[in-house]
Amino acid sequence: MLLYLNPDLTGRVEEVAIVWTKEDLRQVFENGGNALNMKFNDELQERAVEVCFENVGILQRLILGTLDELGLDVEQEQLTCVDNREALDAAAMSYAEQLNPLYQQFAERVSGGIRSRSDSTGIYAHAMAVILEASDQELIRGVKLDDIYEKAHAREARIQKANLRTVLEKFEGLQVDGDGRGLVLGYNESTREISAVDRQLLLYRCYSTVKWPWEDLIAEAEAGHDDFSVIVE
Repeated sequence: MLLYLNPDLTGRVEEVAIVWTKEDLRQVFENGGNALNMKFNDELQERAVEVCFENVGILQRLILGTLDELGLDVEQEQLTCVDNREALDAAAMSYAEQLNPLYQQFAERVSGGIRSRSDSTGIYAHAMAVILEASDQELIRGVKLDDIYEKAHAREARIQKANLRTVLEKFEGLQVDGDGRGLVLGYNESTREISAVDRQLLLYRCYSTVKWPWEDLIAEAEAGHDDFSVIVE
């Protein structure tokens, strides 16, 4: 992400993968609970860890929202058990609602970029549909080009793998604004995988009923007799 926003950093930074295991995330409950004199029950912890998608920042937002729902805003004088699953779900729903403008803007920017391109809109839209239908774990670990092609080709037999690869290499440019902000899905050319750079996307689609514009773009492409060819620049 840093190199994408600032190419001058190439060769000057080293990427270090930070992985939060389930045990690490549960330790957040332990440490936070000790500081606040609260005890989070196992069921609530399990659900929160599941929907934070291995991201500690999302987990902390969910916990804070849950405590706000319960009116627990200070350290407790006596040990307090936090076990209200409904409060967690309400916090997650509220979080997803706050994210709605962000991902609607993402969808509008991508669809606008697709419509403005002189090459195939149909293949872009089919690829986006397949990627955003991938499982959470696929988007966390990376969706392989071969898997995207297999599903996209099943949707539209005219899609060719070489053209699809060219499209994926241009995805990041469709997402960001003039200042390079707004990257949600990243493409790794060395591994040929698409992954969710912004994990909040996974929580958003889990708790929000969203209609992505890709199928409308596909219909437009078919109405325009798109031949699904891509000019390799």
